[in-house]
Amino acid sequence: MGSCSDIIVVIEFGSKVKKFGSKINRGGMARRSAKLVKFNEPFEFVTDDIPGSPPGGAVVKVHYTGLCHSDVDMSQGEKTNYSLPLILGHEVSGRVHSIDQLAVNSDIKVGDRVMVYAIRGCGVCSRCKVHKPTFCLNRVRKTIGFTEDGGFSDYLTVSDLSLLMLVPETVAMDTACLLPCSGLTSYNAVVSILPTVKEFVTDHGVPEDCAVLLVGAGGLGLWGVQIVREVLPDGIRIVCADRDVRVTYSFLIIQCF
Repeated sequence: MGSCSDIIVVIEFGSKVKKFGSKINRGGMARRSAKLVKFNEPFEFVTDDIPGSPPGGAVVKVHYTGLCHSDVDMSQGEKTNYSLPLILGHEVSGRVHSIDQLAVNSDIKVGDRVMVYAIRGCGVCSRCKVHKPTFCLNRVRKTIGFTEDGGFSDYLTVSDLSLLMLVPETVAMDTACLLPCSGLTSYNAVVSILPTVKEFVTDHGVPEDCAVLLVGAGGLGLWGVQIVREVLPDGIRIVCADRDVRVTYSFLIIQCF
């Protein structure tokens, strides 16, 4: 017999704060989710059955889901071209709960630590086949947390195993959930300048005044600082600018440079 306990959950978006009280049966096999039912209104907490694996896909037991700024925009009605009700959350990490028996060509197995890439295309065009679904030639774009239910839930349905990536034991799960979204965004920005930097360093070495400027010292900027350190040649100075001097000062305090 499972025991019941009271929980209070607080969700805050901007100035809107809503507390939810409920009784949860800890021993049952139920899924709990925070669902957006109406734009610019508090989430509703719902309980339903744990979903089965979709054809060729899997179900992930969610450990962490990040809160992206696009989630805030969505909840506040700034992205109204999506259908409600909807479970938001596209920055997800967890363990594989179940895999459909038709799933093939994957090293993923039940119990694996995984992070979830949220975007998929048609899956058959030349862009999708090289894992670039955002450039799908058939203009198919399906996104976890936007066009289908996301990770503000105990369990997440993933339609394609190719969206799951193994998380090494050396990477914390609360970090892993952010990598396929904000981490990847910053990584792509840094890597895009890598050929130019390498060519410059090959021709001129690394002069004392060689620097990389990162504009924006928020979450993406913090990722950028760490990635620049690892990807670009040693000796390049990192300069980070932000319109809020308090943010850049905090970077100095935690010794990001």
